[in-house]
Amino acid sequence: MSRCSGKEDGLPPALVTSAQSRVGYTVARQLAKAGIPVIVGSGSENVMAMQSRHVCGSFVHPSPFKDEDGFVQCLLETADKYSAKVLMPMLEETFLVAKAAGRLRERFAIAMPSYETLLNVHDKYRLGLLAEEIGVPTPRLASFEQIAADRSLLDAFRFPVLVKPRQGGGGWAVNEFETPASVFEILERRQYLDLPLERFFVQEKIKGSGIGLAMLYGKGTCMASIGYRQVRTYPVPFGQPTYRASVHHPESERHLRTLLDHLEWDGVCQADFLISREDGTPYLIDVNPRYWGSVGHSIAAGVNIPVMHYRLALGLPCEPVAGFDVDARSRWLGGDIMSFAGSYRLAENKFAFVKDFLFTRSAYCDDFSFDDPVPFFRWGWDKLRRKGHGDAMEGIWK
Repeated sequence: MSRCSGKEDGLPPALVTSAQSRVGYTVARQLAKAGIPVIVGSGSENVMAMQSRHVCGSFVHPSPFKDEDGFVQCLLETADKYSAKVLMPMLEETFLVAKAAGRLRERFAIAMPSYETLLNVHDKYRLGLLAEEIGVPTPRLASFEQIAADRSLLDAFRFPVLVKPRQGGGGWAVNEFETPASVFEILERRQYLDLPLERFFVQEKIKGSGIGLAMLYGKGTCMASIGYRQVRTYPVPFGQPTYRASVHHPESERHLRTLLDHLEWDGVCQADFLISREDGTPYLIDVNPRYWGSVGHSIAAGVNIPVMHYRLALGLPCEPVAGFDVDARSRWLGGDIMSFAGSYRLAENKFAFVKDFLFTRSAYCDDFSFDDPVPFFRWGWDKLRRKGHGDAMEGIWK
């Protein structure tokens, strides 16, 4: 492993969390390749990014969801140990970092919005209301509380509809319902998946193709933007993209910029849109106000968002990027392997699907590279043992 000193004078170490994930691994690898010393952390030992030859240090922290003070204190102590100056949280722990930003910013440079701003878009129901308010197209939605007060609200919905968690990701708890009666059955049970109904809402299903957009902002100014379509996903069909292809969709980009400009955004953000088959309208479906599973596609598309984000946090020179490679392809290899059975069942042409799967053209893999192969196999081993997943939040931030 390399020493914790940058290739350029005065380049302080970055502290990257969620080392158990391909997201943490991708970001750590890109920072290190740019000469930035990287220390990675997780709630488990010896996980994916900790096995990378690119990182110069690692640490194990208390659960950010069960021991908030212990997690924050561990970050501060690790910063002192390695002289780290930049904190880059990856996944759900981002929200705790935002909550504790006042304390953490005494030691770290952090580029992210306020906690309240994060929740305004992380909560899908609140996001839908905000989108309606500022003129960004979003599917019709209603809370179970609203439906309980006035069941006729469902008369305006086109079925099927989706019942979705207000918080949560990766396709967790998203299910389709064909009739108003099936929604009323949930209402009468007063819970869904053994959880309180206030954690869920009803949203009209949009039939169309999905695209993802990712943007990087620096204190209210858009610095970079990329777009990609989801060729395959895991879980099938509502999960994270496992194979993506670049796409340029100006109307969706305009809508996301409207939202982020309105919020005076700072840092990274990713959003999912569905392009309606009926009239081509792009509907905002979801926003990740943190690093996202397909961050590797920004690398494939020639836009190094992790390195730009690091430089923005420190106030270093960082030029906006005007475009991206529209022919780029990227792949989450581990997820693609897990998606094979489900994708095969849905494929109309089985032979063409298998051929495309086996001979997929990919310029970049999130989780595997020949010059650093150990993290991929470590992830697979931990996946088999169900180790290194962290705590399943499933959405409880308030």
